[in-house]
Amino acid sequence: MKVALVTGASRGLGAVIARELAKSGWAVAVNYAHDVDGAARVVSDIESQGGKAVAVRFSVIDGKQLGPGLDEIKRLLGSVDLIVNNAYRAAARNADSSAVLADISRSARILRESATGAAPACASGLARAQVRADHKHRFRDC
Repeated sequence: MKVALVTGASRGLGAVIARELAKSGWAVAVNYAHDVDGAARVVSDIESQGGKAVAVRFSVIDGKQLGPGLDEIKRLLGSVDLIVNNAYRAAARNADSSAVLADISRSARILRESATGAAPACASGLARAQVRADHKHRFRDC
């Protein structure tokens, strides 16, 4: 069974992606930083549909949390084949949208940190799946 890590999967788009991957036969690591109840609901939903999932708590932008988090996924599900980088800084979610847009430097920092959050995971040697037109998967190192 292929293993997918979906960051920020305790709610919203990340939860939808996690559920859809599970329906397609992937074992899913439901990553979250704070919403333990949301992550538990996503895992429960996946398992109730016959899928395999685990909730793993760590911040993808904190190198001290990343290594142990990836080790936990490997122990519970196996090596990660696919990373879906859906996590974003809570500051972006909690800030007034007009204030974020008005503060360009703050917005740029939030976007930069969110966009680069999965880079340490790739640098750790995880594989990323690339779907080709013939629907075969090719795995390559990040």
